[in-house]
Amino acid sequence: MQDGHISGPDGVSLGDHTIPVDPESVARALGEAIRRHHAGTETGQVNAMASMASTLEKQASAQPDAVMATGPYLGRPVLELARLAAETVSVLPPALRPSVPIRAGLTLADCVLSRDGRIVIDGLRADGDREIELAAAAVALGGRHGPAVVAPLLDAYGMDQFDLRRLDTAQLLVSVAAQLGVDLGAVAGCG
Repeated sequence: MQDGHISGPDGVSLGDHTIPVDPESVARALGEAIRRHHAGTETGQVNAMASMASTLEKQASAQPDAVMATGPYLGRPVLELARLAAETVSVLPPALRPSVPIRAGLTLADCVLSRDGRIVIDGLRADGDREIELAAAAVALGGRHGPAVVAPLLDAYGMDQFDLRRLDTAQLLVSVAAQLGVDLGAVAGCG
């Protein structure tokens, strides 16, 4: 491991920005890796989004003048977005599918690209909404390769496997958490 990035005979970390990759292929491989991990691991109903939204709203209240520095919410007040996330989570319908073990604080450094093109996701997991892990992957990939990689990621996961409203809300939660420096993995109990 060098500089927090895994490399060696088994593969390379996607967090290593010196490795040239085809963004669409990586997005598809990551969507497939997340789908494989979620398959057959349903755990019941856990609403991790509610606790995350509450934690983020409290954190944002401590920084009332903070604004989003990157991403699709650039320039928007963080507290406003945290409140919007909390309000949205409170009115979301129940998850259509049961919870699964997720890596809530997923980053590209947690993803190892093997020589055969498959991705292995490293890290501790906790029960939660599948949309949180998908949103974390979308935000991480989009931040590195641009928003065009999100569609192949979601397509590879399976568009019928998640609720788009919950995914949009999870993306907002992940983006606010990143701006505030909050580790969603720790909030979810997996980091």
